[in-house]
Amino acid sequence: MNDIERSAIHESGHVICHYILYGDLDDIDYIEIHTDDSPIRGLCELIKDRQSLYFSELPDFSTLDGFTFWFKYMCFQIGGCCAELIICKDTEIDQEVLKYDMAIFDDLNLLHYKNFIGWESRDVSIIDSLAQVAIGFMLRLLSSNTNHQKLIESVAQKLLKQEEKDNIKRLYSAEIMDVIRNEG
Repeated sequence: MNDIERSAIHESGHVICHYILYGDLDDIDYIEIHTDDSPIRGLCELIKDRQSLYFSELPDFSTLDGFTFWFKYMCFQIGGCCAELIICKDTEIDQEVLKYDMAIFDDLNLLHYKNFIGWESRDVSIIDSLAQVAIGFMLRLLSSNTNHQKLIESVAQKLLKQEEKDNIKRLYSAEIMDVIRNEG
């Protein structure tokens, strides 16, 4: 499997994990892969007005609703790496790619802004612990359901068949939902 195919699997993994976790793609604008030597292999883009939700009025991590929100968000963020591991039959998660997907959690000021109240005085390893649980959960969820794997592969194939423009192939959420409806 080449890098472009692997990127298609990765971005499809994000979007199918979102669908599994939330039951819709309401937050997703599109997924894309880059066909040149760009250091960014692909992207799962949230709808712009939905993105603002991730930067304001989010639940406090210490509540049940807050924990659920952040756990699902963590699962969505690592979904691409988990899809690569399963579909590409890798022996371990690519740590560099995981680091890129987890970069949203790197900035303590951003975490505080996102209602991780008081985290700057806590042990940051809670993020790593949450990530490990999310990885285990998503690996189990994806590997135990061949329909989920088939959806990831089908979305990836549709993405790879898209017309290329400026070294980018893009698939919008409505097109992804068509694949889900046809395959599901």
